[in-house]
Amino acid sequence: MHRDGKAVGFLTGKMDLATRAQSGQTLVLKRGVARFDLTLSGNIAVNSLTLKNAAQSVYLFPQAEGVKSPAGVVRKDVTVHFDEVLTTSTPGVLYVYEQENEGLEVSVEAMVDGQSKVLTKTLEEKVLRRNSIYTLTLRKDTLSSEVSLDVLAWEDGGNTQLQPDLDSQITIDKNLSSLPDGVQMTANNTVTVPSRALDFTLALDCDDELEFVSSENPCVTVEAVSSGVVGENKFVVHKALFPPGYPEEEVKVFFRRKGLNESYEEDCVKLILQENPIRLEGFTFDLQDYTCDFGRYIDNEMGRFTLPEGLELVAEFSEEDKWVKVEQVADAANTYRVLAGWKPNDPKADGRKQSAKLVVRRTADQQEMETTDRNLIYPGGIDVFFSAGVCCLGAFAE
Repeated sequence: MHRDGKAVGFLTGKMDLATRAQSGQTLVLKRGVARFDLTLSGNIAVNSLTLKNAAQSVYLFPQAEGVKSPAGVVRKDVTVHFDEVLTTSTPGVLYVYEQENEGLEVSVEAMVDGQSKVLTKTLEEKVLRRNSIYTLTLRKDTLSSEVSLDVLAWEDGGNTQLQPDLDSQITIDKNLSSLPDGVQMTANNTVTVPSRALDFTLALDCDDELEFVSSENPCVTVEAVSSGVVGENKFVVHKALFPPGYPEEEVKVFFRRKGLNESYEEDCVKLILQENPIRLEGFTFDLQDYTCDFGRYIDNEMGRFTLPEGLELVAEFSEEDKWVKVEQVADAANTYRVLAGWKPNDPKADGRKQSAKLVVRRTADQQEMETTDRNLIYPGGIDVFFSAGVCCLGAFAE
């Protein structure tokens, strides 16, 4: 039965003593519960997870006829609330009993780009198997605001090894990997990645099945790909835009050998994140939401952008007055000054917090071309947006 609303973890095994020697034998135990892992991709923070209509009890030992729930089993919603919201992929977020059930649904409450969302998915599997792992993938599309919840088919929990085989270092199989233009493999466990947002698939060569653990940089998220091939480790790497102003960085992406509770320093691949070709003065953009908040009064020149050839900088406003002005530097065609004004240019001048969106885009000539600047622009030529917010008393009038 459940204890404090949670499934009680237990292990079982069987041995026929009549046909075995009385000493020196090993009894193999397997977990009696199923485990749910959570994989996140994008600017997502998970508050809670609910498995609806879950069985509250289970047979102690597996049944010969397969997965079967006890007669008259009580079914309730099982919810786990996280004390600290989950912003990275996390294993073991929920444990439930083995059960047969046609009404299982999983529901996730999350904040996506600051907006509250509840996503629900019906499990295609009609049974949950003990000693198995189910992966919930909550993904925000790189190029849109769409959010999806996927459930990977169950995988055998396997056996737990006491020690990892550190002689088997993780390497990248270039032939089985899918690397887009600009992504280059520079060592057997290292790839170099341009600053733009992109996705690519890495096939990892390892003697054990691997699980993603963590990334050292929030720009990089990873999720497993179920290829259906036994022993094949494939992962999709989602790499967000690396904003200007940050130097080139080596990021380690850590994995864990399936069945182990710990990850080890050696079990990683390295990504070299190339710096953005835009040069900045005066601005520091947040690595995750690309905003720059000065947090104080500021006027005159806020900073400068120096852009690669074929690009330009403009300011856009929603319902805000046009308080930011962008102008090219006369003796440096690729450099733009970003200026904030002062009273009386802003007729309101009420001390409100003002915001503007700075847009790096291709020039008119470049927009007519089919090619895309691979160091900066998203595939398809979508503009790159940066936001700048500042507490300011005035603004430039148009």
